[in-house]
This record gives sequence, structure tokens and C-alpha cells, in this order.
Amino acid sequence: MVKVNSVSLGVGSNAGFPIGIIVDKFISPHFLLEFGLGITAGGFGVNYNFTNPLERKFNYYSGFRLLYNYADNLPIFCLPVGISFLSDNNYQFSFESGLMYSDNISPKPSPMVGLKFGYRFGDMLREDYRYGKEVAILDRSDEILTNTKSTLSLSLGATTPFVGIVYERLLFPHLSIEAGIGLLSFGAGMKYYIHPLAYNKLAYHIGVSHYAFIMPWLGGWKTYFPIGVSLQKDKIRMSLDAGPSIWWYNGSIDMVMPGANLRIGKTF
Repeated sequence: MVKVNSVSLGVGSNAGFPIGIIVDKFISPHFLLEFGLGITAGGFGVNYNFTNPLERKFNYYSGFRLLYNYADNLPIFCLPVGISFLSDNNYQFSFESGLMYSDNISPKPSPMVGLKFGYRFGDMLREDYRYGKEVAILDRSDEILTNTKSTLSLSLGATTPFVGIVYERLLFPHLSIEAGIGLLSFGAGMKYYIHPLAYNKLAYHIGVSHYAFIMPWLGGWKTYFPIGVSLQKDKIRMSLDAGPSIWWYNGSIDMVMPGANLRIGKTF
């Protein structure tokens, strides 16, 4: 049986760069979140398994990874493609290659190669969490997805990016898109919910939003990568998340800093 969590030693272009410790967690047999801390860079990423690890030992995956270089204060964007092997005693080995991009790396983009060796532990990954076949977590979950797909919220923090109004629309039980207007800013984004939203139940999410400033002294763009939690209470939805914010100016990265966002809204 496959365990949900793992801790690994990574060498090369992993979430811990160039040598570091990586932890990951399955959120379904096909989706996995990872976080790493390395000698010169650390960050987080999302992997998608093209094959099902509940059915085979060798699995192929791809994903997206965002790292932060401590020395240069610059982000590193990675697009890995790899293969992993899981043994019967929960040891796991992964090899990947792909492309990485950063302002201080040449050429742009550059090839990347990474190795990981780790051990899986914790709860068993269950068949009923297979992507696209999740069980309802509460009896009223279908009602929420059918009758309250839209949310209009007051947004404070990184998303708008200071204060504003955000409209969010659920396209599928796990995926939503959003658009917002802030203090002399506007933008759009998307979220992936690890489990479907349901009444009185915490729902964890990851996402990305991209906003443009129209203030002359703050011209440019801001990209925010949130990791957070949402809670539905009757017709009220609350969410809180945090993550890195990348500020762009004249087509290049101006700075990278932590961000946070609080929302309180009404669903309809």
C-alpha cells in the first residue's frame, strides 16, 4: 500500500537546491504537493502523476515548481518531467529532467536534472480518493456545488493586492476561476481545492493570481501563489492563505516577498 507522506534527500534541481530535504504529500493518487529546503534555494511545487501509484510501482509525472534563491533574492521556475519507483517497503526513488528559468541562469531557459531518494510514511492512500471519483465528504456537498457556485468577497491583502472585491466561480468541484478589482488594480486567477467545498468543513486550496497596477508610482504586475484554507458557513465563505508574491516591472522581476490574503464573502 502507498503511504500519503514522504521525506527525501534531493540532489540537483529539486525543491531543495542543489542538495536538500524534500517533504511531499499525496492529495489524491494523481496530485502531490512538495516542499523543500536546500543549501542555496528552497520552495514548493505540484506534481501530476500520469499513471496511478495504487496500481503500479513505476509512475510518470510532470509538474510546476517555484524556488527562492537565498543568495540572489531571485525566484527560480522549474518544469520537471520524471519517473518514480516505489518499493514494497515504502522506499521511493525518483529521477527527473526538464527546464528551469531564472534571471541569473544562462541560457534562458536552462536544462535541469534531479534525483531523490526517500521514505513514505503515514496514512494509506485510499482508492476512494482517486482523482475524479472522490466521495462526498458531507451529505450537503452536492447542494453547495449546484446552488452556490459563485462567491462575491471582500479581499484584504496579497490578491487584489491591498483591498478590493473578488468574484469567484466554481467550474468543477475542485477548480475555480476568479476576477477582481482592487485599489487601482485589476486581475484574475484560479484555485484548486484539494477536497470539494462542503458546509462546516475546512477545504484546503492552492492557486495563482496575476494583477496589474494602474497607479503611476506602482506600475507593473504582481503574481501571487497562495496556499490556504476555506470554510463555508451557510451562505458565508471565509478563506485565508499565504505564499510568495512576485512583483514585475518592465518585463523583469523587481522583487519577491511573502504575501497573505483574507477573504469574507457571500455565496449565491
